[in-house]
Amino acid sequence: MSAFLWVEDFEGGQYREFAHAIFGRALGLGPEQFPNEVNALREFLQARQVMLATNYVEAARFIAERLSDVDSVVLDIDLELLGEDATEDRPVVTEVLTRWYHYDPLAANEPLSYNDARENLKPVAGYHLFLELVLNRGFPRTRILFCSNHGNHLESIKNSFEPARIEAPEIFRKGDRRVGDWVADIRAEPYSNFRRWVILACREILDQLRHGQTHFQMSSLPGVTTGQLSAVDAENLLETLPQLLPAYHEQGITQRTAFRLFVRTLTQDWDKVNYKDASFKLPEKAFAAVLVHARNWTSHDAKALTALTESDMAFLFLIALRTCFKLSRKRLEGFEVALLSQIGEAAVLDMARLKEYFEQTDAEVTEHWTKLPADKRSSGNASIYFANRVNELEHAGKIPPGEHEERLRQIVWHQLHGLKSNGFAPQQRNFDSSEFLKQLMQRINYRSFRAPLAAVVSPQ
Repeated sequence: MSAFLWVEDFEGGQYREFAHAIFGRALGLGPEQFPNEVNALREFLQARQVMLATNYVEAARFIAERLSDVDSVVLDIDLELLGEDATEDRPVVTEVLTRWYHYDPLAANEPLSYNDARENLKPVAGYHLFLELVLNRGFPRTRILFCSNHGNHLESIKNSFEPARIEAPEIFRKGDRRVGDWVADIRAEPYSNFRRWVILACREILDQLRHGQTHFQMSSLPGVTTGQLSAVDAENLLETLPQLLPAYHEQGITQRTAFRLFVRTLTQDWDKVNYKDASFKLPEKAFAAVLVHARNWTSHDAKALTALTESDMAFLFLIALRTCFKLSRKRLEGFEVALLSQIGEAAVLDMARLKEYFEQTDAEVTEHWTKLPADKRSSGNASIYFANRVNELEHAGKIPPGEHEERLRQIVWHQLHGLKSNGFAPQQRNFDSSEFLKQLMQRINYRSFRAPLAAVVSPQ
């Protein structure tokens, strides 16, 4: 769910009509579902991560103070300059009027000078916001869409860009279907969705932590000594993680680097945790095994976890939050519902098929592991655990790039199941101990094994 800043002054009072034309498809709503009054519409849209600004000053303040709250911007061009409090708002526009539109506060007829300047700024106010976003704030112009029923008639706008050798952005009319398509595509983009929900999740947990509604349980996990970790470390982590995901990325190296750095930071303290400790309870023990290995691999192998997708990132982020913080086992947090859907579609677990794939992956890993030199392999009880053998293969450089992500998901399955004396016998109850675990395992199963989807799951 990408977040938007929408700058629109509704000069004709067409609240419902304009809102539906631009955001109807993205939100999956018909025109009758949008409020037809500005304050009600503002609240309605804000609940759906669309921040509405209805004049130039309000938009300028948002850009200066809260730009990190949005991923994309929809701009009108012809805007009212001031809000209801003209006395407070007027200083914001005075500099622009003076610098670019010949307003003279000391003129003999100051009101006339102000009105003339205001009338010249109003039809192009959106372009001043555009320049502030792109030139001064570094906001990507590909994330800004101009939507106005006036723009195509403003030849002066085009003329103002050409002398500066700046390509004028295209202006779309509000009834143009491409506007709704653009907004819907941006809102559904996997990267923007993941980034926005990370921001919201970190804010939510941070707020819960500060109000005593949760606690940082990682500081008391097996292996962590007294004083090693505290709530301050938790707050630092929650404040840092959103900063590691740029508002806009380019496919390839930039996203790959950002994701890997995110995982390294997310798991940086998991070298302190002993997931093998007998006192560790499931499913946290299984999650901890994944996080410990993700930490070690990203710290010591530049080729590990270089093929992370948004689905992989959502998986790692959610199990880290569940293990680090005390959250309800009976219900899902709002951000968990959203990020679980990004991991994949839910499907009913088939225990018989899972048994086959437990055996298949165990045999495959064991085959490669037994070929390692004896001094590279563990012995005794340690050698029977799937996670240990995978980790030793990784240390020996036997896991090729692009395969690490799949092995981490397999570790969850094997840690949850354990190893029975009579072989693999997965039971449904092993995956139903919490609502989060059930939802997670239903969504990662088809991505955990290199086998045809139909052979692993049956549809709900």
